[in-house]
Amino acid sequence: MRQPSVVSRLVIPLLLIAAGWAGISAAGADTSDAPAAQAPPALPEFHSWQQLADWARLRYPEPPAENAALDTVVNALRQQADSDDGRISAALRLVQDRIETLDQPLWQTAIQPAPVTLQQQSGSSEDKAQLLVVLLNRLGVEAYPALVNTQPDPGVALSPSQPGLFDHVLVQVVTPDRHWWLDPRRQYQRGALDLISPPDNGRALVLRPGSDSLTPINATPEPHGLQVSDRFVLAADTSETVLFTTSSLYQGRQAERQRQQLASQGEAALQQRYLDFYRYFYPTIEVRLPLVIKDNQARNTLAITEYYRIAGFWELQTDEQRWIANFYPHTLNSYLSPEPVQSDAAPLPLHHPEQVRHSIEIEFESRDWQFEDETVLRENPFFLFQFQARYYPVVRQLKLDYEYRPRVRQVAADDLPAYNAAAQAAAELLGYGIFQSADPSPWSLEQSAEEQAMTWGLWGLWGVLAILVSGLGFLLWHLLKPGRGRPPGSAANPDRGATTAPPPQNSR
Repeated sequence: MRQPSVVSRLVIPLLLIAAGWAGISAAGADTSDAPAAQAPPALPEFHSWQQLADWARLRYPEPPAENAALDTVVNALRQQADSDDGRISAALRLVQDRIETLDQPLWQTAIQPAPVTLQQQSGSSEDKAQLLVVLLNRLGVEAYPALVNTQPDPGVALSPSQPGLFDHVLVQVVTPDRHWWLDPRRQYQRGALDLISPPDNGRALVLRPGSDSLTPINATPEPHGLQVSDRFVLAADTSETVLFTTSSLYQGRQAERQRQQLASQGEAALQQRYLDFYRYFYPTIEVRLPLVIKDNQARNTLAITEYYRIAGFWELQTDEQRWIANFYPHTLNSYLSPEPVQSDAAPLPLHHPEQVRHSIEIEFESRDWQFEDETVLRENPFFLFQFQARYYPVVRQLKLDYEYRPRVRQVAADDLPAYNAAAQAAAELLGYGIFQSADPSPWSLEQSAEEQAMTWGLWGLWGVLAILVSGLGFLLWHLLKPGRGRPPGSAANPDRGATTAPPPQNSR
């Protein structure tokens, strides 16, 4: 049975949708005592972080002591979970998914009262932060707005004299166990608090009483990233269609991005985009079965499995009389692509702390393949890259494992030449070629009865000579028999990574 669409499962099963949200429209937002919206004041200069924090905190309107709409939602949140962590997650999901984010720069408009944002179901990043803080405070959870700069450039020196350098607002949540950093502007985050991908903005000015310095955003969640597993089934006959199955497990931020793509494009468009991507590597590829999507929202992971068939998979090299086949860990193309080096280049983000793993399993119908095991490790100040090849003759399977882990959040412009050299050295390992002879073995040619009799007669006449050359004959048979693979990485294997043009730089 087909799995239900992820899009259909993105509808939030909160009680507040069924009961509370309907009550919001009926009760309305109590704005009779809300101050009229005023033009934002010019940004002054400050001499300390505390002065800036005190001024910024006054921009956030005091929530009303009583409000029917807020109370309805808060009561529904209390019923949704039996722990503070669960209620925090439910409140975050409500603000992220149910309140449309308006593209308004920080400081440009007055911040809406929380009931107004709730009623209009839209607001700026400041409005959404204000609403989330108010909901959490009414749930008995300590929470504050936190100003951040989203630019990755380390040259941006945040200063209280320049409040305009802050361009986004997070929410810091304080619980007895730890501090949480939440981004109300993000969408499709699922699972427990320690499973959602954290902000990576470095430092924040938390707008709580007495705040007099920037606070580091220390977030150590569960591993985030992408795991891809490819499986190829190769028949003994090179003319046979090859079956190709690939499974992608998206974790954390990667899962959130995939949910967003599914919501905006739908499964059919996503399937077509994946097919177009693989056609670069395998032009004759066709969909064998519809893709299958499994969204584990409790673990904040999303798995997609695709099924293909590839005709004409093997390519004939007539000059060397052999069939070749190439395999690519396509996921890593965009992670190891060189960057232009310019005098005014911005730092290069490396998606830290995401981890990417790509495995390729090649199953052979015939038993006469041979490969040498191989392990290559590339370590540098920017990332770790590892490649491993293992052949298991009992099950006739060759397994290729690739792993990429960034070590820094970004590469400074001055370090781009060194980074490019390291990326190029690792990228050279991103293709793996195998081959088998296109010529039949001299000892397996079909012969007539007369030819066989003549052959054995010659063996009888030249018996002694045959014994001497038999070793050479065996070696020749061993080298030319169909199904022999050459170990990768040697000068005799030009097929690794062989493509007619640079591969796509973006992961699918």
